[in-house]
Amino acid sequence: MAEVIAVVSAIVIWAGGGTAVVSASTIAIAAIQVAAVAGSLAYQRRTAKKAKAAAEKLKKEQARRQAALRAQLSKFGKESEGFGGGVARDLTSMIRRSTVSRRITYGRARLGGVWAYVETTGASNEYLHLILALCEGPVSGIEKVYFDDEEVTFDPVTGNGTGKWKNYLIVKPHLGALDQEADATLNGVSSKWTDAHRLSGIAYLYVRLRVNLSLYPAIPEISAVVRGKGDILDPRTGERGYTTNAALCLADYLATPLVGPGIAREDIDHDSLCHAADVCDEVVETLSGTEARYTVSGVIDLSNTVEDNAGLFVQAMNGDLIHSGGRFEIQAGEYRTPTFTIDADMLAGPIEFSSLQPRRDRSNVVKGTFLSEQNQWQRFDFPSVTDADAVEQDGQEVVTDLSLELVGSGSQAQRLASMELRQARRGRTFNLICNLKAMPVRVGSNVILDMPRYGSDRVYRVVEYRFSVGNDGALGVALTLLENHEDIYQWSRAREKQINVPAELSAGRPQVAQPVFSTPGGDIAGSASITITTLTTGATLRWSKTAEPETETDGSAYSGAVSVSEGDTLWARGFKSDLLPSPVTVAVYE
Repeated sequence: MAEVIAVVSAIVIWAGGGTAVVSASTIAIAAIQVAAVAGSLAYQRRTAKKAKAAAEKLKKEQARRQAALRAQLSKFGKESEGFGGGVARDLTSMIRRSTVSRRITYGRARLGGVWAYVETTGASNEYLHLILALCEGPVSGIEKVYFDDEEVTFDPVTGNGTGKWKNYLIVKPHLGALDQEADATLNGVSSKWTDAHRLSGIAYLYVRLRVNLSLYPAIPEISAVVRGKGDILDPRTGERGYTTNAALCLADYLATPLVGPGIAREDIDHDSLCHAADVCDEVVETLSGTEARYTVSGVIDLSNTVEDNAGLFVQAMNGDLIHSGGRFEIQAGEYRTPTFTIDADMLAGPIEFSSLQPRRDRSNVVKGTFLSEQNQWQRFDFPSVTDADAVEQDGQEVVTDLSLELVGSGSQAQRLASMELRQARRGRTFNLICNLKAMPVRVGSNVILDMPRYGSDRVYRVVEYRFSVGNDGALGVALTLLENHEDIYQWSRAREKQINVPAELSAGRPQVAQPVFSTPGGDIAGSASITITTLTTGATLRWSKTAEPETETDGSAYSGAVSVSEGDTLWARGFKSDLLPSPVTVAVYE
């Protein structure tokens, strides 16, 4: 495993809440003594892709065998659904096991609770008391609580249920402060729950259910929308608070003591972190308005390795985590104008050159999933990003899948997919050994490679740097360079495709199906005629080029193809009596 990954991974060994911390400086010194190497986490993760694919194949085979074994064992007894049994499902499902991994929430996410305590009270055991641990605290808030997929209503001060839940429900959120006190309501009726049961540093729900078979014939799946960590340091201001900035959240995770890596703040490069945070905060235009360039929303599972968890933040900002000179540099995806040139006078050894990545890695279509709030907080497909010219050149689609675990924006997901696609098509790499004139080069920086044989003035990104010793004993610098270009990071709102929202299928009042455009935005080479359709028979379609139609009188009634020109934005919505209006469809043309 590459040295930078080994350094990050070695910082913490965590199991069941225990922690063994080694100082970052000690590890850094050891790493330099062993290899004197600095490398790019993102690049090294890509180069490990083949090995991971083989491991995944083996893992699937093992899972198949284990499933067969469980099927045999099920003949002898059903798996318990109480403590010590049950199987963790998605994030929104309750977990009923005696041992589970801890997790940290960044941004907003909907989490199922972990059963930490259950008790019944009352003359007929008519009250059920539940303590449901959510994640590490302190969090900024617990915004909503769901029973199955229905939001429950309760007084935010007393916790007493309101509406149909009145007299049958109490919900008391606790945000996980280190000095939080035990829940007073449970403490007042329980003979086992005492003042000592504070769950210090754990965000949790206390829920009391009173028997009511019409409201809950069985114990419901209880989940909550959590507004994540609220004590994240912003070194630009010196203040702590809630943020979804991907760079700041990564730094917070790396510096988290006890359950995290516990890297000293002084070992995280201040200037690079501030710059990366500025890049993440840059405003970009989307189909729905504007948003910050790189944000995170989701959960970090602390049973995963530090490398894997750090990689989720890196992926969300198309950036890098670099360990060099005993310090960690955080970079967010952007094009940086090169200020250093490598020419033939710096060469001290042979050159290894590859003009293209292997075909299987040279994707022309990128698809994947992100965490979609508008689709019940489930993993949801974002519209695939395709390079039509590359598909024609390759003669077939070569697809790359992205699982964006910490991305909660469909627009951001598509921007990241576009960068992944464009980088895959620029696959020229160099391995070269230089003399000490190349020492100013740093991993993560862009350089100009001025060698006419390979093309002059091309820009490359330094992804690995290490000292080497030649046959003559001369000290040199071994570099790995990956082709880079500013067009990798370019994006226009017209390229974005809308995330489809499934129609509401409730028996009470279904919804008109979302309108579909014959051309869903993008390049139209001057002008185009757009037809609009919906699957709902008898629905009236309204369209506009100025604002989304909110009512049946907004915009214009659709009666035939709509003419659009470059720079136009088109909105459409469907209406029908006794049905909910459809979600709005919007597209930008250029």
